[in-house]
Amino acid sequence: MAKGYGMLFIMIGHLGITKLHDLFYFQVWIYSFHIPLFFFLSGFLFKPDVTVKRFALSKLRSIVIPYFCTGLLIIVYEIYHAACLSKLTWEFVGEQFRLLLVQRRTWTIWFLAALLICNIIAFALKKLLKKDLFVFIACVLIASGGLLYYHFGGDKLPWDVDVALPAMVFFIVGYLVKKHIGSFQKIFYNKKITVIAFAICLIISIATSRAHYEVTRVITDMFGMKYGNAPLFYFCAFSGIAAVVLFSTLFTIQPFHYIGANSLTYFAFHQTIVLPLTYSALAAAHITINNDTQWWVMILYWLMVLVIINLRLTVWNVALTHSPFGFIIGKRRKKAPKAEAPEPEAPEAAANTPDAEPEPALTEAPPV
Repeated sequence: MAKGYGMLFIMIGHLGITKLHDLFYFQVWIYSFHIPLFFFLSGFLFKPDVTVKRFALSKLRSIVIPYFCTGLLIIVYEIYHAACLSKLTWEFVGEQFRLLLVQRRTWTIWFLAALLICNIIAFALKKLLKKDLFVFIACVLIASGGLLYYHFGGDKLPWDVDVALPAMVFFIVGYLVKKHIGSFQKIFYNKKITVIAFAICLIISIATSRAHYEVTRVITDMFGMKYGNAPLFYFCAFSGIAAVVLFSTLFTIQPFHYIGANSLTYFAFHQTIVLPLTYSALAAAHITINNDTQWWVMILYWLMVLVIINLRLTVWNVALTHSPFGFIIGKRRKKAPKAEAPEPEAPEAAANTPDAEPEPALTEAPPV
């Protein structure tokens, strides 16, 4: 659910809602936590207690293969778009492949590259340092180095290493929360406590995001290496993350649950391919907005765009999931179980477990 709500915020952030001046601080608030949220949730799903081989194979399937497959699909679209504008050249095609291989914040799949670096760093630290406290301290130091690199004017690094370094704090905190989640669950079994905690975190998140902008005049943007005041940046981000996570425990909305369970499809394709195509289709139907459009018309337009892109992406996701090409989005094709002759059950065992049910199969959570 948290990933589903997070994807909604990312999509809204890409709609250009600052055309409506009254939504400027709403955009500021969204950007204060939406990307950190996904690093946190990725850390929540992090599993370091495996062999190096198993870790490598897992990341190959869940990050590396989807990165290159979705990247190739995006390149096909870029080539098509350039051809439509009569701007297609061999130099353009070569540049697209270079951008995919080098990856310096190219297309929405930049996050997969940064996420891979976070996983590798966290896995190496966990193997070397063992204790969670030492790993946490190391991640804080690494994040500090990344922020210093940003502060002294460092440029974008290949495979978005410069983003991965400050993101290590969110990643490792997500892992630690997962490891000690039992303690949190005992506290928040009471729904009233959860509602109060959510309200407090939401108020703090909104207030601090605005204060951060007023102090620094910077809209937080990990994509653009814009962090403003580092302590305030992390405080804003974690309060927003807490608000979303607490809200997700209170409300389960099935469409967002589906989006969260298949967030790679929505993350990879919504901005680069589906959103431009949707804008073009609406423009062809003479449905557009500008800075002079009435506020309620703008909001209806953006709601319509959100519905259209999510419907398109859902159809695309269903088609991929139920095809041999599910690996593009990190899905394994389910194999039909082999038929086996049932073993005769002992009369005593059958009598002792009349309502016994098979244990549910454990499935690996889908990648972000």
